Amino acid sequence: MIQYLKKGVESVQHAWLLLKAQAYKAIQMNVNDISALRRTSMQMLQYLERGQGLVEYALILVLVAIVVVAALMILGPRIGNVFSSINRSLSGI
Repeated sequence: MIQYLKKGVESVQHAWLLLKAQAYKAIQMNVNDISALRRTSMQMLQYLERGQGLVEYALILVLVAIVVVAALMILGPRIGNVFSSINRSLSGI
């Protein structure tokens, strides 16, 4: 889970570095082309969306894990009792 969050943060950082590098390059070349800035922003959004997806999957995984742990804590003793009664009935045979 933490690996997915780290990958998401790395994707955001990569997108930010890409945006800064391309903006700096555009300033150095004295390019006043809006389409170049639009392409840069679209590339940044593409990386941000990829990082966002990883974070969303990690959050879903955490929620599923919490639900499973809660269900096992609630149903654990009942399931244990069922297996104990089956074991007692089988040992009598």
